[in-house]
Amino acid sequence: MRFNKKYFVILSLLLIMCLVTACGGDKAATTQKPADKVYTLKAGHVLASDHPYHLGLVKMAEIMAQKSNGRLKMDVFPSSQIGNERDLIEGMQMGTIDVSLVSTAPLAGFVKDFLAFDLPFLFKDRTTALKVLDGEIGQASLKQIEANNLVGLAFWENGYFNINNSKKAVKKPSDMNGLKIRTMENAIHMSTFKALGANPIPMAWGEVFTALQQSAIDGCTLTPTSFWTSKLQDANQKYLTVTHHVYIPAPLLMSKKTYDALPDDLKAIIREAAAEARDYERELSAKVDSEYMAKIKAAGVQIIEVDQAEWQKALQPVYAEYIPSKIPQEFIDKIQAANK
Repeated sequence: MRFNKKYFVILSLLLIMCLVTACGGDKAATTQKPADKVYTLKAGHVLASDHPYHLGLVKMAEIMAQKSNGRLKMDVFPSSQIGNERDLIEGMQMGTIDVSLVSTAPLAGFVKDFLAFDLPFLFKDRTTALKVLDGEIGQASLKQIEANNLVGLAFWENGYFNINNSKKAVKKPSDMNGLKIRTMENAIHMSTFKALGANPIPMAWGEVFTALQQSAIDGCTLTPTSFWTSKLQDANQKYLTVTHHVYIPAPLLMSKKTYDALPDDLKAIIREAAAEARDYERELSAKVDSEYMAKIKAAGVQIIEVDQAEWQKALQPVYAEYIPSKIPQEFIDKIQAANK
């Protein structure tokens, strides 16, 4: 009996210790606040790591980390490392990618407003473009994208597109005749080059450098920053025509699935960081565009200035093709009113 009683006492003590430990563990778990959780976001884009896209996203990550006391982190993947623009959009819709900067072109299939932003010579200057994008027109367009499991945070920028090629100095619209030009996978971009007599070839950005090297295409349409950071002077590109035929906004998007899962205070921080980094990215974009143009010229690429009014006239048929059949006239009227 004494033996059994001894072991009964020992077992009782062990049971009490287990219960205390278990209760202590539960208490620790319940005292961990949701505010202590760290969220790590994955962001991607298709341009190089020294492009303003990338530097802007890195700046945004820094701002988020600082404002959230380390609760928000963001890893940034450049150069199509986690997909081309279509892949990035689909990844955000599924929630496998959290944040991305893309062009308006692949978004046109979701919201017609984004199709309009690719019309040639839509904005009279950069100041007007930013006023429209940051104002009621642009913000309403970003809001519409939410129906497609995406959250529009802000409009950043890629700047003004010019035309580069390997064949000849292009001065007049008629000089484009027969040139094979890579375009984004966007109907208006293709119509623009058809109107100029060129052969538009839609292609994912990650394939362009090799296609230029192998002469599968003659040229493409880019900002000076994208031209230089992509090293197209090493891909047989001998001529750059300064058309400024389209201003390219860069919508900063986020997965709605990711966004909805965040606490409200972190949602607010993300929006604040997106706006602050937007201003940084835009300022950087405008600054380096002129710097890179000088580098492109120094590298031996011939820079050709043009009469933009002549090019604008040549591209008027694009407006007739899309307005009002695909783009509402009233939407264009609002933008044209802002141009005055």
